[in-house]
Amino acid sequence: DPGPIVAALRSGTAGEDVGARVFLDLVRSAGNDARALAGVLLHARRPFTPADLAAVRVPTLVVIGEHDFAGPAEPLVAALPDARLRVLRGLDHFQAPRDVGCIAAVLDFIGA
Repeated sequence: DPGPIVAALRSGTAGEDVGARVFLDLVRSAGNDARALAGVLLHARRPFTPADLAAVRVPTLVVIGEHDFAGPAEPLVAALPDARLRVLRGLDHFQAPRDVGCIAAVLDFIGA
């Protein structure tokens, strides 16, 4: 059973499940691909360990919205050997990737 959120993302309808409906609406309002997100959520994965993160040998930019449910980002940044953190004020998880501040931070990070 994929659960109500994944089922809503796959089918495009949440039925009576309020949480799934809110999540589906957030995904759509941010312009994200609901079916692709369902695929990501269904993919079996092993969580990163501190050793995995310590082995990263490239400079890393961590960008997160101030109201992002995926945070806090500080433990991730601390675990990466060469990481910078950029917090986008007033944004959530779904708004951050399309925000001008995010785009500017990435362009600055890569020197473009």
